[in-house]
Amino acid sequence: MSRLLLKIVGWFFLYYVVLSIPSVVTEATRSRFGSDVVYIHDDYPTSIYADTPQFAVYGLNKLDGYPDQVFIVGGSAARAFKPRDIMKELPGYKVHNLCVDGANATEIKQSSDLIESRVDLRRLHSAVFVVSGQFPTFLDNEREYHADLTNIDQEKLRFYLYRLDKGHVIPVFTGPLMTAAAFLVRPFMWMYTLKFNISNGVEEAREWLDDLSQHQREKERASKAEYYNAYRLSQYQNRGLTDDQFNDLRDMIHRLIALNAVVIYVDLPVPGFVRKNQFLYDDYRQRVKVITGDPAVHHLDLGSWAPDDQFIDDSHTEPEFSDRLSAELARYLKTVIRQSAQGRSH
Repeated sequence: MSRLLLKIVGWFFLYYVVLSIPSVVTEATRSRFGSDVVYIHDDYPTSIYADTPQFAVYGLNKLDGYPDQVFIVGGSAARAFKPRDIMKELPGYKVHNLCVDGANATEIKQSSDLIESRVDLRRLHSAVFVVSGQFPTFLDNEREYHADLTNIDQEKLRFYLYRLDKGHVIPVFTGPLMTAAAFLVRPFMWMYTLKFNISNGVEEAREWLDDLSQHQREKERASKAEYYNAYRLSQYQNRGLTDDQFNDLRDMIHRLIALNAVVIYVDLPVPGFVRKNQFLYDDYRQRVKVITGDPAVHHLDLGSWAPDDQFIDDSHTEPEFSDRLSAELARYLKTVIRQSAQGRSH
């Protein structure tokens, strides 16, 4: 029995060392040459970028108590906002794009909760949350994730540091013990991330090679508007928006305001055919208008701001358009931050 135990411990440490060595080398290289030379999830010491649920759950410990910070939360469409470009326009501020691909309003709220668990917002001199959304952001969990749990919930449960209790995901450990446990499973997270990235790369290559498939031929035959309207009808299962997502957004905003944070809701751009023909768009706009009607909530409406030729699909702009979006958000942030500072001085 003792020999078996020694074998298990030996294999564990071998596995741990094999996975830890490249991680240590990478971090040492980043420390020596700077984070712009070696990228990890495109995260920077001065500006963290998170695009996966895994990073959102386990990587945000890189956040700190720096006095003036901007946190951008949302889904993949808001990845267009470039933190470093925005920081150039906001001297003295750290800007973090913490958007998670595929996030609905519930998952955005969970991202905000994770930030709050790592940063004492009340102690910051200026905390600004940019909440980015558009009509696909408000698809309920059942239709978005095909489960009651979001991707962030599932990521928490993956490494057994959290457990499911009466429908809620709660930590198994707390305080320093949780920090230590999260550190110990890092090599396994790294291996899972590597597997995930390889799988995604293979899938993208397969899609690229499969351009003669029936799906692609139908996409080419139909106009972009017809294709994506049909796609959204299928995704939403011919049903409308539900109250739960907007309630989650409202609860998150109210909580952040209570913690002395400044909240900006950014209505992200969509092409003209969505604004004119998408069956959910008007309902989305009316529901958001109720939330942004609160005087404490700032509203940057970019819904019709981008030309139609700058869209990849019905919700994502071309990468080349990111500079303009980032500049517009920086311009609006400067105005809001100046107003907030004037309010604090009175």
